[in-house]
Amino acid sequence: MNKKFESIQEFLTTNEARIAYENALGDDKASEIAKTKAILDEALKVFNEKIIGMQYDDILIECQTDPESKNPTLKAITLGSLVAYGCKPNKKTGMVDFVEKMVIIDLHDLNARAKKINRDTKIFNNPSWVYWVEALNHALFEERKGSSEIKSLSDKYETFKITEPARELKIDFSTIAGKTKCIQAVMDAILFAPYVGKDGKEDETKNRYKVLTKHAKTLNDNYSTWSRKTKTGIVLPTEGAFRQQLMRILFSIVTGTEFKAE
Repeated sequence: MNKKFESIQEFLTTNEARIAYENALGDDKASEIAKTKAILDEALKVFNEKIIGMQYDDILIECQTDPESKNPTLKAITLGSLVAYGCKPNKKTGMVDFVEKMVIIDLHDLNARAKKINRDTKIFNNPSWVYWVEALNHALFEERKGSSEIKSLSDKYETFKITEPARELKIDFSTIAGKTKCIQAVMDAILFAPYVGKDGKEDETKNRYKVLTKHAKTLNDNYSTWSRKTKTGIVLPTEGAFRQQLMRILFSIVTGTEFKAE
């Protein structure tokens, strides 16, 4: 049994916040239920941060020790997601059930963990990928604001400013073809492997991980979501959320997994 599994089992079976929440549910006192649930949620938040960090470290450590997994970026994209935990009361047992939740990998966080282990670590083909991602996000942001005629922004967007290196990138974002080229630039900067032709020869100028029109269209079509708080609110992603959106696209590109309706 590895340390990660031990820590999960320990939390799920002995956590005091969980026990207090279960007792409050049993007593059916609304004020205590709300209070203990808030404490449990905070405990889960701290616990999940620890577990997610350990999973990022597992990717990096495995790539140091396993000859078949030398590239942590490739491994991270192939995984696509990590595991976190949420909770919900079980009415039949009167106890709290912990449920697994999918957390999409953020390559920015993976890089931060890599730098923590070794400051000189370089896990991307080109560090400029962050500016391409930023430029694409801001282009989509402005485009969606215009198409939906959004007149006001919530406070969380006050710090959502584009940096000068991202602003200076010259590419046409107004068309799907332009967005496809931009995502390819992101892909090339993050992960590049020479294209292998039918004759078995490698082409060092072409990336085997090719971005298709469907990838750009899917990212574009799923960029914004409806708010759960207001009837006409539209949620637009800031930096971290957009990187996770993009990870879904990179996962499809690298693994060849098709999109599906659920």
